[in-house]
Amino acid sequence: MKINEKIDYSKSGSLKTKDSAREVNEQIFSIKSSSYTKNSSVSNETASNSFGIVDPILYFKKLHSIINKKITFYLVIAPVVVVLLYTIILTIARFDDMKKSCVNEQKLFSTPKFALNVVIITTSFYMFYQAYVKQRWDRELKYEYTTFVIVDLICTICTVLAVDGHLGETVTKYRVYIFQVYSAVVHFICIIEPLIKIFISSYFDNNKGKLSEEGFLMRLNNSTFKAQVLDIATHTFCIENVLFFDAHIDLMNMVINYYSKKNNIPPPTESVNVSCSYTSSDILHKNTINPSLYKPFDNVFKSQYEQIYNLYIKEDSIASINIKSSTIKDIEDQMENDNYSYLMFIQAAEEVGELLYNNIYPRMKI
Repeated sequence: MKINEKIDYSKSGSLKTKDSAREVNEQIFSIKSSSYTKNSSVSNETASNSFGIVDPILYFKKLHSIINKKITFYLVIAPVVVVLLYTIILTIARFDDMKKSCVNEQKLFSTPKFALNVVIITTSFYMFYQAYVKQRWDRELKYEYTTFVIVDLICTICTVLAVDGHLGETVTKYRVYIFQVYSAVVHFICIIEPLIKIFISSYFDNNKGKLSEEGFLMRLNNSTFKAQVLDIATHTFCIENVLFFDAHIDLMNMVINYYSKKNNIPPPTESVNVSCSYTSSDILHKNTINPSLYKPFDNVFKSQYEQIYNLYIKEDSIASINIKSSTIKDIEDQMENDNYSYLMFIQAAEEVGELLYNNIYPRMKI
């Protein structure tokens, strides 16, 4: 689906706002799905059983359904509520026993904690299948989840042995500190390990042959390179950033094409060096962007901008991207004051481009 094949104008060059709005609105799908629909070889039938993306809206709805219903309810809310109710009822029923000091806790109180850890370890087999076989999670995500399960298993075994008195009275008294290993491991993974990597990289030159951010963004115009970025973004659960980035580029090209047809500007030839398109790297070169994008805003595009805002920019939206709160506020202020501009999303696109470069590019095999 090509953007420049959608808008048609009369020979006299006059613009009918109502017709143009209808024609531009027909391009909503191209903004939402970008190049994924035209380049994807995944059919609708296989898409329902795979982790691929055909329609971003359906993808995010399915993802939120999985998170809200399957993960949040079954793995978070339900276990916590059961353990909480069990503990409250047991505390009320056995309140006198709760006041007694005892080296070993009663099995009535340790059982729900043990059961919860057993559930975590049991379900980890399914999660390992998803991480290593079906969904093929990113290496760091697999490393973090595997570490979590191993630590949970070790802590559970140690606690059970301590409660049963197999590790001596001293360990039994201080068994509660066994699960402090959780926080220690998280601290190591999130803080110590990155600091070690930074320290090592300061002594070794790892930038030889490395693309700059501009070079990385320029390579996004290559379908093979882009497919690898999309694959990594899917398996690191940040696909919304790639979709927004593409939606922004599609929208800019739509505006450029709109004015090109309106002004009867012929398509560029090899002998004419005219910037009649908007590419990935143009985000970093605001001074060389097509002049059409600096024209006064035409309300024919207002619905498209509102759609992208509601889908990607708005906080807590179904596919909200990772950008600064100040950037969101600036965009919202423009919209509230009806001060739209064609480049009102360019700062958000620049931040997302930097995010993709810093998080996706290091994981790529080039």
